[in-house]
Amino acid sequence: MDFDALLEQLEQPPVVSKKTGLKVLRLIYWSSAAAAAIALLFVFKGIFTTPHVINESVFFAQHPFVDEPLASAIPSFSHFTVNPNQGGVFEYESGSRLIVPSAAFMNDRGTLVEGNVNLYYREYTDYVDFFISGIPMTYDSAGAVYNLETSGVVEIFAEKDGKRVDLAAGKSIKVEMAGQIFMHAGDKAPGYNVYQLDTAQKSWVFRDIDMMQFVEETLEYNDPLYARKKVLKDELNEIAYKESDALIAIENNQSLPTPPLKPQEKDKNRITLELDFLKDKLPEGNDFLYEGTIWQLSVNNPEIDQRAFQVVWEDAKVKKLQGNDFELELIAEGNRLKLIVNPVLTTKDYELAMERYQEELLVYQNLMSEREKALQRDKVALHDSFEEQRRLARQRFNETLKEAGIDPEEKKGVVAQKVINHFQADGLGIWICARPVIPEKIKVKARFVDQNGKELEPCVAFIADKSRNSLTKFLAQPGANVSFDANTENILWMVLPDGRIAVFRPEQFKNIDKSRSKYTFVMEVVDREVLMEFDVREVLRF
Repeated sequence: MDFDALLEQLEQPPVVSKKTGLKVLRLIYWSSAAAAAIALLFVFKGIFTTPHVINESVFFAQHPFVDEPLASAIPSFSHFTVNPNQGGVFEYESGSRLIVPSAAFMNDRGTLVEGNVNLYYREYTDYVDFFISGIPMTYDSAGAVYNLETSGVVEIFAEKDGKRVDLAAGKSIKVEMAGQIFMHAGDKAPGYNVYQLDTAQKSWVFRDIDMMQFVEETLEYNDPLYARKKVLKDELNEIAYKESDALIAIENNQSLPTPPLKPQEKDKNRITLELDFLKDKLPEGNDFLYEGTIWQLSVNNPEIDQRAFQVVWEDAKVKKLQGNDFELELIAEGNRLKLIVNPVLTTKDYELAMERYQEELLVYQNLMSEREKALQRDKVALHDSFEEQRRLARQRFNETLKEAGIDPEEKKGVVAQKVINHFQADGLGIWICARPVIPEKIKVKARFVDQNGKELEPCVAFIADKSRNSLTKFLAQPGANVSFDANTENILWMVLPDGRIAVFRPEQFKNIDKSRSKYTFVMEVVDREVLMEFDVREVLRF
């Protein structure tokens, strides 16, 4: 049928007969023809019109930045109890370690926390972890979006009596995170960075260089090369010890600026003390005290015997404690009393002191920024130096094998290398050791159907690449651009609106014609409940 001709006829006015009966019949005939043509027009328009395309950026902007697709599969946190007066070293089941300094935590008022703190920790090390966590795995730099290839992600937070606490100013937790990277055997360690997730700005923020260290393979006594490998391992361990000592020396050589003391307003419900004579008793360097300072008993002070206020005290000693606390020792003949006190200010003096504090805080932050830049520069140079020492040690090892007539036979291709990532976390939250990589080269415009050929509704989809510890997320809809590396194994999956998972397997990727720009992905809808991490790993194994 010629639809263009039919539409042209429809647009022309009908010929009206002078005979009334025929006029009515002709109008009915044309009306029927018009209805049929319009119906056919709708049918063909539905077939050939491009479906409505959802704006991917707008879609993801309307969802949480950390968007957990399967809440029931999220692993629980490990819990450590920290004595804030002592700090401590805490080891995770993977071999990762957290080294917490003393006096590391403060409450939302900036006061150091007393009493045990609950520290919570969990880590994500592979594509299944990244998927379950909902943590974004892209990095935006100057408008260009990169995938993040990672050696691991950690999440840390702390609580006191059920309330969140933060790290105190100038304090940080040393993180030694066990992880793995994929690399060609024999290559030197690639350069990874440390980023912290800013959930308010919805972005990863560069914080430092990752001081990555290879974990050498375990030696077997029955290995014919045991003696030679033992020499290499001992040499590499010695290099690692020296590097650790050198890093500590670098930290110590860069003096740490003293943060300004935040003014504390007088609490009308607490006891204040007339201690004008204390000015001459304070330890050196007390210029941080503000004009108009008076003293009140700290919330950390134990119960006091009221008879103490009837004693005429003749002398006093003052010692600075943590945060805003001072130990005041009052002395009289045959009598001594220790109190914990705070310098506080009345309203007018407090407002003036806050102005001074803001100015001093800005200076402190600038000094800390300069210190971090200097540390980063020195750490990179140091790391490169020790990496060269490791390279030479491995080179000497291979040369001794060749001299003995043994072919080193290094493995070819991509291998999984265990590593320890070293960095300082000066804030709680989510941290990642990673490097930005350019998205993969092969790109096709996609259509998604199930195994019965039924079009799938638009939903969030993911691609994992076996040669990289990364995860790509995109909106699966007709016309979506799907990028992947054709030289390695890939797996693609999506979470359907009903909660089931649909998968496109690695063997199916091999059948994609690289010369074509369009491809229909036939997804296998998995007919089983996926509730726990174990279930996810079973479904997405490759």
